[in-house]
Amino acid sequence: MRIELKAVDVKPFEDLHVEKDGKLADRLAQRRQTVIYSDGSEKHFTIKWNERDLAAVDTAQAGSYEIEGTVVYPEYGDILVEQRADPYVLRADDGYYYFTASYPVCGSEENRNGVGYDRIVLRRAKSIAGLRQAKEVTLWHQKDSTRVHRYVWAPELHKIGESYYILFTASVEEDNVWGIRPHMLKCVGKDLMDAASWNTPDESNLYRVEGCGGDCLPFEDFSLDMTYFENRGRHYVAWAQKENEFSDIYLAEIGADEPWKLVSPCVLLTRPEYRWEMQGNVKVNEGPILLKTAEKLYLAFSASAVDYTYCIGFLEASCEDDLLAPGAWKKYDYPFLSSDDFKDQCGPGHNSFTTDENGNVVLVYHARPFACSNAQDADGNYGRCSYVEPGKEALSDPCRHARAKGIHFAADGLPVLHLSAAEELPERFRTVRTKIIVEGED
Repeated sequence: MRIELKAVDVKPFEDLHVEKDGKLADRLAQRRQTVIYSDGSEKHFTIKWNERDLAAVDTAQAGSYEIEGTVVYPEYGDILVEQRADPYVLRADDGYYYFTASYPVCGSEENRNGVGYDRIVLRRAKSIAGLRQAKEVTLWHQKDSTRVHRYVWAPELHKIGESYYILFTASVEEDNVWGIRPHMLKCVGKDLMDAASWNTPDESNLYRVEGCGGDCLPFEDFSLDMTYFENRGRHYVAWAQKENEFSDIYLAEIGADEPWKLVSPCVLLTRPEYRWEMQGNVKVNEGPILLKTAEKLYLAFSASAVDYTYCIGFLEASCEDDLLAPGAWKKYDYPFLSSDDFKDQCGPGHNSFTTDENGNVVLVYHARPFACSNAQDADGNYGRCSYVEPGKEALSDPCRHARAKGIHFAADGLPVLHLSAAEELPERFRTVRTKIIVEGED
C-alpha cells in the first residue's frame, strides 16, 4: 500500500548565542526548518532571513534580538521546459545542470514529413530553474549520420569512467519506428555544449550497444530507454526491450572503458504484471532510472501507455547485493506517481533524478496538461488537443512537457513522489522566528 503522509509539526529553534563581533551570517546559514511528518520522517528546508531584522542586530555589543525568516521551498513552476518528453538532468563536474530530452514532432503531418525525433539537444544552467530559459543547442542530428536513422528517443547524459556519453535510442533501419536500438555517443571534446565535441567525420565516436557473447537476447528486438549507473565500483546499464507482447526491463554489467559492450548476460528485472502497468491496451515497463541512497538502490520505471494512464513504479535493491542475482530486486505492486496525484496534468512518467543546490533530491519528469489527455474529467468531458485526436497517434502530440518537483523520503527510506508543495510544506510552517543573543559585557 502506498505511503500517505502529512506534515504534523516542526522542531523548535534553540536560541542562537554568538560572541560579540561573531560571524552571525555563517551561523544563521546553517539553520534549517525541520518539518516532522506523520510517519516520523523529517525534511530540512533552508531559510531566507529578513534583511531588515538582520540589519537591526548589533553584534558589536551584548543584546537580545528576534528575527524572522521565510522557509524556502524550491518550486519550478507548472512547466520546466515545454514540449520536451523523457527529460534527463545531470549535475556535471563543472557544477552546471545539463538538460536533454526527446525532441518531438508536432502533429501527424510533421511526423510524416520526417521532422522531430531526429536530433539530440542539450541546454545548461547554474540552477534547475534556470534550465527553463537556457539556450538549447542541437548537438547531433540523424541526417548527418550514415549509420542510424530517425526515431531518436530518450537521450541521457552520463559520465562513465573518465568520459561523457549520451545514451540514446535510434532506428537502425530507415523509416522504421520498430527498428530502434540503444546507442552511445562519446564526447571527444572538452565543451559539452559544443556540437563539435560530439561529431567526428567518420562517426568513430558513435557506438551501437552490443550484447555479451553467448547471450542472444539483448537488442535482438525493439529496445530503448537505456540508462547507466555505478554501484560499488561496478558499472551497469538497464533498458527496455520488447519480448512478444511485453515491454520488459533488463539489466547487465558493462566495463567503463568500453561501456557500449555488455560484459555479462542480461537479467530480467520487471515485466508488466499489475493492472496499472497494462492500461491503454498495452503491457509496458520502460524508462528505467536509478535513485541511489546510502543503503538502497531504487530503480524507477514507467508503465502503461503514453497517455493519461502513464505512471511511475519502483524496484528496490540493497547497495550490498549482487544486482544480477535472482531475487536481488523487489518490485512494489503500486504506482508511486500517477495522473490521480494531479489536478491539471496527467500521464507523469519517464523521469530522472537530480539534486538541487541544497542537496535535496528533485524529480524531473514529463506530463501532459489534462486538456491534452484522452480521459474524462469530473464532468464527463474528454480532453482535446489541437495536434491529434484524443488517444490517437499520441507520439505526434508534443504536449508532454518537462516538469520538476521535490520528493520526500519516508521514515523507512522509501521515496515518496506524490506530495504537493502544500502537503510537504504547509503554509503554517513557512514562517520562522529565532532569538539571537549576543554575549559579552557591554
